[in-house]
Amino acid sequence: MIYYLDQLSALCRQYPVQPKVVFVPSAQVGYHLTTALAASGQAWANLHLTSPADWVRQRVAPRLQAEGWTPLLPNYPLFFMGPLIEDALAQARYFSNTATRDELTRTFLSTFVELRLAGVRPEDLAAESEDKLREIAAGYRAYIDALHAQRYYDEALLFQRALEEMDRAPGQAGSVYALFDETPLGALATQYISALAGDALVRIGASGYSRPAPAQSAAVRFAQRSLPETNATANIGSGGHLLAGRGDDRDRVRVRTVQVLGAEEEVRFVFRDILAQERPLDEVEIAYTTDAPYLALLHGLSERFDVPLSFASGLPPERTRPGQALLGFVRWIASGFDAAELAGLCRARLIHFSRSEGDEEDRVPWAFEVAALLDRGRVQRGRRDYADGLKRLRYELAQQIRENEGQGRDTGRLQAQMDLLDATRQILDALFNLLPSGAQVALDQLTGACKLFLEQYAPIESGYDGDAAVSLGVHLRTIGEQIRIEGTLPNLAATLLELLAEHRIEAASAGPGRAFAVPLERAGYTHRQHLYILGMDEGSFPGRGIEDPVLLDDERRQLDLGLPLHRTRPGERVWQAERALAMAPDTVTLTARRSSLESGSEFFPSAFFQQVEKAVLNGAEPDPPRPFLPQVPSESLDRSELMLASRTHAGYASAVEQAAPWLVAGRHAHRHRQAPAFSRFDGCLEQATPELNPGNGHILLSASRLEALVRCPYSYFLRYVLHVDVPDRREEDEAAAWLNPLDFGSLLHDLLCDFMQELTDGNELPAARHIPAMQARANEKIEAQKEKTPVTYEVAYRADVERLEQAVEIFLKVEERQQNTQPVGFEVSFGFGQTGALDSPEPVLVRLTEAVALKLRGRIDRVDRVEGGYAIWDYKSGSASGYGASDLSRAGSYLQWALYAYVLDEILGRKGLPDRVAQSGYFFTTAREYGKRVAPPLLARHALGDLLQPLFELVADGCFLHVQKKAKGDHCTYCEFKRLCASESVTPSKWKKIAESAAAQNPTDEAVSRWLDG
Repeated sequence: MIYYLDQLSALCRQYPVQPKVVFVPSAQVGYHLTTALAASGQAWANLHLTSPADWVRQRVAPRLQAEGWTPLLPNYPLFFMGPLIEDALAQARYFSNTATRDELTRTFLSTFVELRLAGVRPEDLAAESEDKLREIAAGYRAYIDALHAQRYYDEALLFQRALEEMDRAPGQAGSVYALFDETPLGALATQYISALAGDALVRIGASGYSRPAPAQSAAVRFAQRSLPETNATANIGSGGHLLAGRGDDRDRVRVRTVQVLGAEEEVRFVFRDILAQERPLDEVEIAYTTDAPYLALLHGLSERFDVPLSFASGLPPERTRPGQALLGFVRWIASGFDAAELAGLCRARLIHFSRSEGDEEDRVPWAFEVAALLDRGRVQRGRRDYADGLKRLRYELAQQIRENEGQGRDTGRLQAQMDLLDATRQILDALFNLLPSGAQVALDQLTGACKLFLEQYAPIESGYDGDAAVSLGVHLRTIGEQIRIEGTLPNLAATLLELLAEHRIEAASAGPGRAFAVPLERAGYTHRQHLYILGMDEGSFPGRGIEDPVLLDDERRQLDLGLPLHRTRPGERVWQAERALAMAPDTVTLTARRSSLESGSEFFPSAFFQQVEKAVLNGAEPDPPRPFLPQVPSESLDRSELMLASRTHAGYASAVEQAAPWLVAGRHAHRHRQAPAFSRFDGCLEQATPELNPGNGHILLSASRLEALVRCPYSYFLRYVLHVDVPDRREEDEAAAWLNPLDFGSLLHDLLCDFMQELTDGNELPAARHIPAMQARANEKIEAQKEKTPVTYEVAYRADVERLEQAVEIFLKVEERQQNTQPVGFEVSFGFGQTGALDSPEPVLVRLTEAVALKLRGRIDRVDRVEGGYAIWDYKSGSASGYGASDLSRAGSYLQWALYAYVLDEILGRKGLPDRVAQSGYFFTTAREYGKRVAPPLLARHALGDLLQPLFELVADGCFLHVQKKAKGDHCTYCEFKRLCASESVTPSKWKKIAESAAAQNPTDEAVSRWLDG
């Protein structure tokens, strides 16, 4: 029998009927010990196993609560620690750095808790001469005063009251007391147990240890107390004695040391070993040295492989969907309602909006649709910005609906978007209505809102999710009831987020039919036959002894107040590992990772692992690290592992094709993309599509649509043939400007056109004297734009206004220098039903060659009467890069300048006007280009037709290839589809290599060559 069960049995046999109180590290440990004791067949009447804190809580807490005191749960003081420390140390010298003081708030709290449990009073520190200790004493006194003022009782107060009651009424006579060596004891707990038990106290533990036991453990606090008399004496040692502690050689622990490639493989190895050895799950205990990464791996892989597993410490909220949803919701509040946080919740499906059973028109939006609308509305942060952003988006949709109605086009899709937008606004209003408003709010209002969020919005997809939601709801209610504090909503949410992240869900004891996962410090008490210890690499175990920055270990020693030391914690963890080994009834397996597959980092086994390995192998060479994949198919945990383990078997390829046909299809597509010949994986439809030919004279086109085809036929295919909608994404530099480039260009364009129309109507020419009037008009448009695009960042807003004012000034000064120019048309439209002097109500058919005719619709920004005819200008508010004369003449990226010239010629001819377009180009109005005009000689129609003919032939043949005239594939840089295909672009230099490697060119190849060489 294991030594601790042997000693407990001896205690029960020696005192069969007397009350027996045994102090253990935790109530869970006590449950496991009594279960193991019962399984061994030992009677244990009147045996009570409890932790010291639970013992005094049962006896003292009811009276404290009757007096109006409230329990202080862990980390609750974080809600008031910041201001408390700030006020207490207002005149500090040592802690004079305010920023550092904020960072140390949690550390101050941890230090104060240790001081309290050690029975240290503020005056014990204030008596010292050092500034640092006096300042710590001031903060400590303020902390205690705050607890008393708010009538919170902590563990220290429980022990103090229990000691006071012991002075008035000694402990129960005739009781027997014992305590486990590893039970942690502060000074107050030690005093209480000494007073309670007196001489009737024995230890449960080993007669000797190879290394010093933790100073705060019962093994040190009560080192002189005797052990129960048993037939065997346990000694827990290291090296050659590591396997000692058993009654005889037949019961010696069988220890294995295993090295694997990564942390995930440690968990996989454990599951494989359980399967291979056919071990019952309720005989398996899995200890881990660190929560990260093992807790997440154990949970994730147990779910994946359907291994029932209970967790002694529970799981953090982020391991459940309701927990992730709640943490995201509170993070959103703490961020000041950053739209990126809420959109992230929606895209991850962590927020659920109830769907109605009514018509599709009345449906509740999906979460991803809400995220898309937030992005389209350019919502940034703050409650008002949500309303402003959706208002802005609604205005844009209303404009599009009016425009479509004026053209007689169907508006059903736009109206559906409008309905979706209105429904989203109602959803966001309801979400905001959950939350309290005002400069100062009470914490219970916030926790109540979070609880409602859990009930109404958190996704519940399984029974486990439901249990998690209940656990989190109870935790929120407890926080709201026990902490009475007010503050700003973001500050309260930030602290609440910290408390929620530390909450644990579904903490459970070891039970039948389930393996049991436990932190190393609590391992070994279940008496399960097989113990696995994960994380024995040097990076995880024994860890580092990081000192308390508020009160260093040397300062603690000098004070001689019985405070715990932090530097010795790695040694204490090794002591706990030796204890767990000695308590194991049968097999123990230690695993250590040698690398991290995620980061590529290399690890080495810890010194403790190597020490155990040396003792186990007794001079033999250790095995090399186990491979990542199972060595034989029988060790496979799921179908994918089985397939990989069987990769050398006959028929493997056909099995993969049946099990994962998408992998075969993906490999097939990849090979075709790498081949020189174009295939359907490169945009070839493998059938003729003459109906899609833009040059057939039947497809209604805009200049921008044709330019999209010229830049990249494949992206044109995605947008205009397949009608693929790209998810709206928030730009990284969005906060750097008030208006995005499109909105800024539109505002400047409207301003120039409107003002020039007024001057023309008044028979005036633009001049520098008009700058004040034009800037006044600009201010009017800016104010109107603010209704559609609210100002989020004042600095960004001012920068855009300044850009606009500069553009106005530059425009008028450049225009003043124009000679023999008379503006005659602005926003000249064709194909939109307007009937102005130069307008065409119908689209204009422009025939370039016998084989190429374009049916065009659009608007010409400006038409001037110049010597020799007319000049066309398109306003541009960006850079002139890419608008070189050679690029324009080769139809490399831009066609509008030439197409609009042909269109206006057609309109002039229809109206019987003799003159034609003499010049067409782009007018750059911003400070960057300072009024630069780009207007190369106009191309003859047949010349442009000949340039476009090969491209139109490709489209008619069903070939939408990823070919670009740009030598460096610049179009991919800003293409919204670049994530799909940027790496597959074919530039002229790449095409030259492809063409040279081809045995013979087919008609498609010839058309590509003609297009790229044109």
